[in-house]
Amino acid sequence: MNTPNHLFLYGTLMRSDVSLGTRGLGAMEALPAGKYLRFVCESQVQGMLYDLGSYPGLKEGDGLVKGEIYEVLSPEAWPILDPYEDFFPEDEEGSLYLRKPVELMDEPGHAWTYIYNHEVDESSLIHDGDWKRYCLEEKF
Repeated sequence: MNTPNHLFLYGTLMRSDVSLGTRGLGAMEALPAGKYLRFVCESQVQGMLYDLGSYPGLKEGDGLVKGEIYEVLSPEAWPILDPYEDFFPEDEEGSLYLRKPVELMDEPGHAWTYIYNHEVDESSLIHDGDWKRYCLEEKF
C-alpha cells in the first residue's frame, strides 16, 4: 500500500456548522494545520466510535464511522496534528492515539486517521458512528 496523502477526520477537527450551533466540532479552525489541508468530501471507514467526554475515539471494529476526508497538502501538517491528537511516534505505547492508514468505505483508497490507543467503556459506544449528529442531537 502506498503512503496515503489524505486524512480521515471523525471528531472535533471536523468542520463546524455555525448555523446549527454545532459544539464539539471545528477545532481545526484554531489550529495552523488547517492551511495544510483541503476538504475533499464526507466519507466513512470501518470501526467503532466512542464518546470519550469532550471528544470521540475510533477503535477497530465492524461498524461504520462517518467523517470527512482532507487532502494533506504539506507534511508540515503532521507536527501540528500529531501533538493535538497526543500521538508521539517515538512513544506509541504512551500515545493517546495512533496515526494509522485506513481503507475508505465509499471512496477508493486509504487515508490516515487517528485510532484511540486505550481501552474504552462499551457503554460509551456511539451506535451510528456519527460524532457530528451525536453532538447536534445528544451530546450538547
